[in-house]
Amino acid sequence: MDLCSRCADHGPCFIFLVVAYGLLVRRPLDRILAERAARTSGAVEKAKDAISEAEAKTAEYEDRLRKARAEIFAARRGPHEAVGCPA
Repeated sequence: MDLCSRCADHGPCFIFLVVAYGLLVRRPLDRILAERAARTSGAVEKAKDAISEAEAKTAEYEDRLRKARAEIFAARRGPHEAVGCPA
């Protein structure tokens, strides 16, 4: 005879199984899923920070490049304007 056939009503067996499932499966699973969600959100935040840092460095590089080009353009125009040549 198995456990459930001894029960006149299957209610106590069902309650036992629900409690066992909650303790043995559900709680550890919820804990693991919460840890995974925390790691994932942490990784997403790190990625967003890295993207922001890369965008800031790109903007700084583009600004320095723009200034360098302006200096080169001014240096090239300087001698031509000094002698009256059109650019």
